[in-house]
Amino acid sequence: MDFQSIVDSMHAMTCVVSVEKIDEDRYGKIRLVTGNRAYIDSIEKPAPGVEMLKTKFTPNSEYTDYMTRDLNFEDFCYRAAVKKKCLNSYVHPERFDVWFNMNFIPLDADDGNLCYCLYMMEINFYADTERMSTISGDVASSVLEAILKIRGALDFKAVMRDVIKDIRKLCYAEYCCILTFDDVNGECAVLCEDMSDDTELVSMNNYIDDKFNDLVATWEDTIGGSNCLIVKNEQDLEYVREKIRRGMNR
Repeated sequence: MDFQSIVDSMHAMTCVVSVEKIDEDRYGKIRLVTGNRAYIDSIEKPAPGVEMLKTKFTPNSEYTDYMTRDLNFEDFCYRAAVKKKCLNSYVHPERFDVWFNMNFIPLDADDGNLCYCLYMMEINFYADTERMSTISGDVASSVLEAILKIRGALDFKAVMRDVIKDIRKLCYAEYCCILTFDDVNGECAVLCEDMSDDTELVSMNNYIDDKFNDLVATWEDTIGGSNCLIVKNEQDLEYVREKIRRGMNR
């Protein structure tokens, strides 16, 4: 398959991504195989606020040459290239002062354990409210309800206990919690939590001590400038363990 011809036919910033498939749930290297002129310029001639770690594009290089490792990006590449899913995401990573409209399109070009997808992106310097509103009616209703509860709250902690219960039920979770962290004093606290009636889990208050505070202090670096971190499997968990080990050994 002529990857260069494919990306050159696209108007949007587009590149071909390869994902090394190890097994059904694990993957290896993720590389930027080639890109069109618009995508290469986004690296070599970046707009203010979206500068990469490296400003020279090299075909077939690992994506981490250009940006901090991001498990969310890796998950989208994996699901598109290996699982052959068409995906879209509209996000504002903490490390960039812009919004990214991203599309991941699977390619039927697998070569042994290498799987491929197209990664297309559009950069918005201001949030596009129409794109942000493309969520299910149930989720939109729940978000609006939470906002109204918080906005009209006389007792913030009490209303947050109510909100976290709604979030837990919406996610069909056994347990849900919001922690706060005072990075000046290095102290963590439970803002609110809720658990199902039949769970064997216990309150996070049972775990908070000096060692736990040190662990939480590493989370900002673990998230690494992304907008969140979702651990989905053992491979993701090992990444988190390694980041925490490094953070606590500094």
